[in-house]
Amino acid sequence: MADRKYNRVLVLGGTGFLGYYVLRALDKADFQMAIVLHKKKDDLDIPFEGYEVFEGDILKPDTLRAVMEKFKPDVVVDMVGSLTKKPGRSLEKLFVAGTRNIVETAERTGVKKIIYVSDLAVKNNKNSSYIKIRLEAEKIIQDSSLNWTIFRPSVMFGWKANFTNVFVKQINKFGPVLVLSDKYKLQPVSASTTSFCIAVSAKGDEGNSKIYAVVGLEVLTSSQMVARLKLSLNSNRIVLFVPFFVLNLLKFLNTFGFPTSVSHFYLLI
Repeated sequence: MADRKYNRVLVLGGTGFLGYYVLRALDKADFQMAIVLHKKKDDLDIPFEGYEVFEGDILKPDTLRAVMEKFKPDVVVDMVGSLTKKPGRSLEKLFVAGTRNIVETAERTGVKKIIYVSDLAVKNNKNSSYIKIRLEAEKIIQDSSLNWTIFRPSVMFGWKANFTNVFVKQINKFGPVLVLSDKYKLQPVSASTTSFCIAVSAKGDEGNSKIYAVVGLEVLTSSQMVARLKLSLNSNRIVLFVPFFVLNLLKFLNTFGFPTSVSHFYLLI
């Protein structure tokens, strides 16, 4: 492995599920870290030890510039992501305008490298507006003057992971566990693996100008994943197979914890 070049890392979008793991991976790798919060600290139930904390907004470039000029990061890790539209913060604004603001501010303030966490879904379908927006954000990264690495993780499992928790909630409730047909398969990856890859790339030139699909070692069906969770929870809950199209037709299934957050873009058929 090449000698270490960078020591200071600024994390954007680090308050979510993956952020929990990335901050710990960077700390273990002995980086000096800072995180930018869109919300106030008091509104977030996460630990704040071991790194500097700044308030900022990727849709307000002046706040980004103030943070980068003060902290002077070598590397920016951009994990900003959402599947939910919010007033004044559409997905297009968040991914496209936000990414452009991050890149332009990083270029102006001497940042050397940007690591962008995208989505494995982009490799399978280009017709969805979400996928087009994601690809446009990736293109902004690639066209920048910065060194860059793009990671496209599959659905991730780990502590507080939506992907596994939707199944756990079903197992812990009354009634059957609803899963997709076994003709559909997923290749889930641990959040720890993804965060380790990010920490390695942040040290220097590892992965420069490359896009990585981040997947696990096993290709699993829904019933195989549920079987493992049932075993760990000592459950005998019955499993019922449900066609994928019911996700669009029967929205009320969400109240039973059905994994509607797992897009068909991830599926291996």
